[in-house]
Amino acid sequence: MFAEFGVGIGKTCDESSKKSAIKLRRQFMSIENYCNGLQFGDNFIPKEILIHILSYLSPADILEASMVCKNWFNMTRSSYMWRMKYERLEAPKKAKNLPWYVYFYYFNVDTLVKNTNGEEAFKHWMFICNGGDRLIIEHSPKGCEPMPKEHPDFHGYTSCFTTSYGMALKYQVIELSEKKLLQHIIRTHHPALYASEWFVGRKDCSSLYKLIVICNTKAYKCRPEEIYKLADEIRGRAVERPLPLSTIPHKKVFRKEIDQWGDGIWEKAEILYEDYPRDVENIIFCHYGQDTQFWAGHYGSKFAGGVLKISLEKIDPWEDDDSKEFF
Repeated sequence: MFAEFGVGIGKTCDESSKKSAIKLRRQFMSIENYCNGLQFGDNFIPKEILIHILSYLSPADILEASMVCKNWFNMTRSSYMWRMKYERLEAPKKAKNLPWYVYFYYFNVDTLVKNTNGEEAFKHWMFICNGGDRLIIEHSPKGCEPMPKEHPDFHGYTSCFTTSYGMALKYQVIELSEKKLLQHIIRTHHPALYASEWFVGRKDCSSLYKLIVICNTKAYKCRPEEIYKLADEIRGRAVERPLPLSTIPHKKVFRKEIDQWGDGIWEKAEILYEDYPRDVENIIFCHYGQDTQFWAGHYGSKFAGGVLKISLEKIDPWEDDDSKEFF
């Protein structure tokens, strides 16, 4: 009986030891998993400090760092880290609790418009009209003050588009079907669209400049050609006149008449488009200008540094805050 009881005790002890060993092993594994990516030699770096360090990397480097381990992956996918980055780079703007990929797209795509200074001649641009002596590219703008080339909108270029005495209109179309992440962000979170461009007129000649942003949907597609129609003949040349822009439902317009004998200082046209339709299929970025005194040559408005991107100032935040998952 005692022998049987002793054997029973032995079995009980063995099973208990195994369970304790398994539990202890799981605890060590849990600690190891927690410390994975946080232990550098003999030094342990808390997650809050590592997240702060990672927030200084470029968006591309942050994505690459996410492949180090599970902890780094989770940290780089946290809204907390991207909000930290946003508030540092966009101060005094306050960051909102948004999915990480919204911030990633915001920082990774500074403009959807290509060849904004004419650095590639007229590549990516499509003309509707190019009147007068035709639009040209000036590598050093004439008749005005130098452009603020240090501004990031110019990407280090000093060239610009310069118009003549006939209306010059060109545009780019951004197809959302080719930009799946942007399409998802627009339909899910509906951020405001921000468009801008730098423009100037010569000091010795009055001119006109306009910036137009149009959103096309499946229900209504405005062809760029609809913006203008050929009208009067002036000085023996066809001059394009605008259709009433009210016939185009989803658009925003910036317009500026530049007086003769002005200071010739570059200005920034800005458009914040908030009430565009969620089902937008493509976005048209248009700009046009001309000299309004009809002088032969290139005395019309000049423009460069076009930008089209999302704005995070007008967007609804998430209700949940994922920062509690890390601290």
